[in-house]
Amino acid sequence: MMVNNIRGRPGQLQINVVDDQILLHGQAEESAGKLLQGSVTLDLAEPMKVRAVHLKFSGKMKVSWSEGIGHHQHYHKQERILISHKWQYVPLPDTPVKKTYTLAAGQHKWFFELPLPGDLPQSLEAEGGRVSYRLKVVVERPTFIHNIIKKRPIRIVRCILPTEFQMSQTLEIHNTWSDKMDYSITLPSKIYAHGEMIPISFDIRPIATNLRVRSLSGTLKEYCTYTTSERSKTDTRAVRVERQDKPFANMRSSQDWKKVVKVAVPERSPLIFCDADNDMIRIRHKLKFIISLENADGHTSELRCSVPVIIVDTFVQPSEGNVLPAYDDTWRSVPYDRAVWDVLRTRTSSISAEGASSSSAVPPPQREPITIAGRTRAVSVTSTSKPGFHDDFGNSDGNGSGYQPRSVESSSGLWWHGMELSRVPSYRTVAQHHQPALSSSPPAYDTLSVSPRWTR
Repeated sequence: MMVNNIRGRPGQLQINVVDDQILLHGQAEESAGKLLQGSVTLDLAEPMKVRAVHLKFSGKMKVSWSEGIGHHQHYHKQERILISHKWQYVPLPDTPVKKTYTLAAGQHKWFFELPLPGDLPQSLEAEGGRVSYRLKVVVERPTFIHNIIKKRPIRIVRCILPTEFQMSQTLEIHNTWSDKMDYSITLPSKIYAHGEMIPISFDIRPIATNLRVRSLSGTLKEYCTYTTSERSKTDTRAVRVERQDKPFANMRSSQDWKKVVKVAVPERSPLIFCDADNDMIRIRHKLKFIISLENADGHTSELRCSVPVIIVDTFVQPSEGNVLPAYDDTWRSVPYDRAVWDVLRTRTSSISAEGASSSSAVPPPQREPITIAGRTRAVSVTSTSKPGFHDDFGNSDGNGSGYQPRSVESSSGLWWHGMELSRVPSYRTVAQHHQPALSSSPPAYDTLSVSPRWTR
């Protein structure tokens, strides 16, 4: 009976995170990192005795492979810790240590957060190498009772910013081959994401007579290099091959031969891995082209060339916070004007002793919000202040009526008066608008010290 009380019923232990996938924006040398945050929950149906409760986040990089056969087989392996952090929940830091602690029945919740550096390698599961990250929480129980353990993998993905120079860099191979033809092979970009299509544009101008193109092909190849302190190994594989036979069968030699061959990038790993570059795992990709020709004498020859390409997991999608608002939305904002500023700064002030008794039954003042009437730019600011109130500048009408509703458009000298602000002005209109001359030097200190200031 005593043993059952010590063991108790096993609790429900969970690790909750905001997102299982951490997106690092940009290359390793420019990424600002991301915040890993979440909570650990332990649901208990009855009190439980524990020795400790702690959570650990760890990241590891590992390479391993074997070479040789039989007695000559050698096994190469190396592992490195990328990141490690631990949270101690029970007992709390800087508290006296006891043998056991009793957790009451109910739900226990502990929060955690950890800023992750931007240069962490992204997650990888390859044949000869692995980069993995995980959270592991342990509830240590008394002796002879199994601990409660929960693990949760975290995937780190690196996204390329859309402003990367390499994304807008077009690749082109142009040359003349053995007085047989002029050729040009073009790629629209150097970087491609999972699931994208790589269009390869072939532009051929035949020089020799009776020249025929037997086939055009494009091959996406992957090179994975794994390195330990003593040895390295490189695996090569063809990820995707596209070929078109007799692409110009109905075209004459006097014409330019143009064709586009599309090579699809697989949508996920392990069909293809993303580019990686570190001291233990290096992954590169190349796109190889083959133009197979048949000469007039029946002889077959091939033109081979290749260019490096970069494969990434995904591109950064523009979020709402990083996109500038449309012009039609921006022009509806309230422009700055002294009349508007005066009304917005209107507030109640102290009331004189004579008016205090007479206004005691008057309800507190209320203001109407600023209203903007569509595209006509009619901005009206109203205030229903009660008698005896003053504004921030000490202004008051003599009759004690306070501010009356005013229309901003009724003010004179407004620079936007009579202009349609829903459309961008022309260059000629801007050039004819005379702006006051601006001084290129800052004002003197004495001038600023005696300038009028706002008072309340």
